[in-house]
Amino acid sequence: MTVIVTSAQGIGSLPTELIYLIFSFAHALTIVATRKQRSYLEKPALPVLSSVLRVCALWYEIARNLPELWTYIPVLDWSPRTINMIDALVERSENLSLHIFWTIRKYNHILTPNDRRELQGIWNKAFSLIGRAASLHIQTTHSSWMDQCICFPTAPLLESLMIHLIGEGDNLRMLHLGPTPSLQSLVLHRVGMKESDLPAIVEHLEVLDAPGTPSLASRLADTFALSASSTSSLRHLAISTKIPYVKHDGGNAFRTYIGCLNTLTIGQLRHFGRLPSLLHCPLLEELSLTRLECTAIRDFMQGLHNCSIIFPALRTLRISYIEDTTFGDLRYLRVACPSLEVLKFNQVQHNPFMELLSADDDEQHPFWPKLHTLSFLPVDYWDICGVVSRRIEVKFPLARLEITPRTRDDLASLPWLQEHVPTLCSTTPSWWHT
Repeated sequence: MTVIVTSAQGIGSLPTELIYLIFSFAHALTIVATRKQRSYLEKPALPVLSSVLRVCALWYEIARNLPELWTYIPVLDWSPRTINMIDALVERSENLSLHIFWTIRKYNHILTPNDRRELQGIWNKAFSLIGRAASLHIQTTHSSWMDQCICFPTAPLLESLMIHLIGEGDNLRMLHLGPTPSLQSLVLHRVGMKESDLPAIVEHLEVLDAPGTPSLASRLADTFALSASSTSSLRHLAISTKIPYVKHDGGNAFRTYIGCLNTLTIGQLRHFGRLPSLLHCPLLEELSLTRLECTAIRDFMQGLHNCSIIFPALRTLRISYIEDTTFGDLRYLRVACPSLEVLKFNQVQHNPFMELLSADDDEQHPFWPKLHTLSFLPVDYWDICGVVSRRIEVKFPLARLEITPRTRDDLASLPWLQEHVPTLCSTTPSWWHT
């Protein structure tokens, strides 16, 4: 006998305890995903409540009685209803830690005196909750109403802090942090920090992204050198706009502070200076190079070679938005990244890499024998066929290929790639459909 169960029956038949677990798991994933959003171009993740309250009466009732679902506080505008919404969420969250995500982005909008009063009122409300906040992320196009010094006297539960001020001149705000013993992630754009606050955060900090204040990384390194800690907690570092200023005798401190990195992002640099010589990161698993000028990318490659830098644990290399240029001698990358598994290009002149991926070394192995995933945006199908064919020939085939084709004129090569690569993801550009 066949039993047909509708989706409504399935939802209604789930045990309440299981629904609690599903909601809690989804909520935790949402918080993690939102914390990882660092670009102002990304839309904030929607809270779990916005979905589950609309499913059915049972789910609505369960969600109302699950306080942790009410700890996600989105601030998306400065209307009067925002404060009412915050009050309602805080009340239902009971005494649990809060996650405040302030994302107000209105371009080409001039603040009126009433706008400023509304923003200040919402800010005061959010500020009053800092003692319960585990996450505080602020992304805004309007910061002129803020004080020059942003002060958080005490935030004992704060784990993730991001302040990303977009536009409105070059005025740099200063951040003053009181005791924040739980702080693990710090993302600051156009915000500096007081020197006296650094010792309190250096011990537990795992994520640092502060392009507006490139000296922060080196100042934290100097602070770490003076601390009693022997191993740095820093696991992710983003360097952009300018390289951190490292004193002539401060190289060892900086090298030690970043020595346990797992991911490193470098972007928008005109030159590297002595930075390559300091990148002794044996645990580095992912390296991203983006928006580098042509001379900078050549300096980086040459700097790695000159200093014999090796990333033995590197699995993923991402290169994006680099102008057509000669990368210089790329062959040292085989030595620098011996365990590379994933290579991704986005808006890059990739022909030099195509040649290397098809070439043999002295042992008749192609570059990066462990490589299993390639990603190109954009590329011609035909250009990829040579790489795929050569790696099959030497018994190091690709397992996954991610492609955005350059034109519609090369579709004849697509069936061949589909036959010879187990997983082929081909995305057509949006302009094809216009």
